[in-house]
Amino acid sequence: MHLHFLGAAATVTGSRFYLTTERASILIDCGMFQGSPDESIRNRIPLGFDPKRLDAILITHAHLDHCGLLPLAVKLGFAGPIHLTSATAELAELVLLDSGRLQEEFAKRGARWEARHPDEAIDEDREAARDYVEALDLTRESGGPPAGVTLRFATGSVGTGEHVETTIEPANGATPEGQDAEADLRAGHPELLIDLDAPLYTENDAAAVLPRFRTVAYDDEIEVAPGIHATFLDAGHILGSAIIRLRVQEREGGPEQTLVFSGDLGRPGAPILRNPSVLTRADYVCIESTYGGREHEPQAEHDLQHSQDGPDDARDLEDSHPPLGGHIVQGHVDGKAMAVNIDKEENSFIFKFRVDKSLTSYLVNKGSVCINGISLTVIEAKNDFFSVGIIPYTWNHTMIKNLKVGDKVNIEVDILAKYILSFCHPGEATASIGS
Repeated sequence: MHLHFLGAAATVTGSRFYLTTERASILIDCGMFQGSPDESIRNRIPLGFDPKRLDAILITHAHLDHCGLLPLAVKLGFAGPIHLTSATAELAELVLLDSGRLQEEFAKRGARWEARHPDEAIDEDREAARDYVEALDLTRESGGPPAGVTLRFATGSVGTGEHVETTIEPANGATPEGQDAEADLRAGHPELLIDLDAPLYTENDAAAVLPRFRTVAYDDEIEVAPGIHATFLDAGHILGSAIIRLRVQEREGGPEQTLVFSGDLGRPGAPILRNPSVLTRADYVCIESTYGGREHEPQAEHDLQHSQDGPDDARDLEDSHPPLGGHIVQGHVDGKAMAVNIDKEENSFIFKFRVDKSLTSYLVNKGSVCINGISLTVIEAKNDFFSVGIIPYTWNHTMIKNLKVGDKVNIEVDILAKYILSFCHPGEATASIGS
């Protein structure tokens, strides 16, 4: 029996565990890397296994970092069952279809931006290509191309502003076929063409995943592959979330081993969710790295910490506001920005950021923006840049004081701006990514 960790190791997204025995091979979770550009570029790296040879995929829950690459696996040839709870199946359908459509929209917007800014587009593509090669170097042992393969990056829309075809606006009514990078690698082609501007997958690719869903009831054991039996137990994280317990028999008549995959774990006493299941026996436990070294504080302490700040607390999450009071923060990541300048003015600091090209429409003077979880007011928004002011309290009580010029940050734009733009331009999808 061999277990390969292809994500959620030394990072907290991209959960993907590849289990093989003499008789079967399965995947536990098929998650997307999220967060910084250095993380998300890893979604372009070959998966590290041949999807065509998988017997089954098991999904712990419907967050993108646990199921977001299912469309890519199916696109690359996976034709087996995807086992998950019924609530996870319903949520994953919404999440995956939305993810595919948003990636198509971002590709279209990126093509339009590149047409208007060809010189800057070339610089950005060079930076993206460097990031890809660095990420590839980290994954060669788990499925990356052999050292002899030459990487060549597509120019097309990158260098010329050429239109990126999508299923939303197809060419001649047909959806263009995506390149099967995994097949190219395994065939040992001396050159691999990579288009970092194309959608990772489309809405149609996501729709192709849904017929593969096979729902499982909590606590019912099922055989998912020869010699591998799975039980889904309530994880108490979100609706449908599960801890997956496997009984694995390497060969018929041989000894059994028990493996447990935690998924994301909730805390006891959460509204509308059952408490996480308690397991007392396993040979191996694979627990999400976010939780591996943590204990939940008592509920009363948790409530206190989330209702007021202590004098020395540094926090990057906004407390809830009364209806229509303050800024509305959902906790999503809509895109990236990079700090390009930091000035001190008396007791405050002015941060200037270069923003992701797809988000400029949502930033206005005196509007709101959320940077790494910190809700702030935009002082000035012009072209691809915006500035925010950091008052002493924010500086002393959050982690923004650790930012340096050149650092990249997560941003969430104003939800009201999204609704207004969607209302005024109903054909355009708003830039919102669930995480």
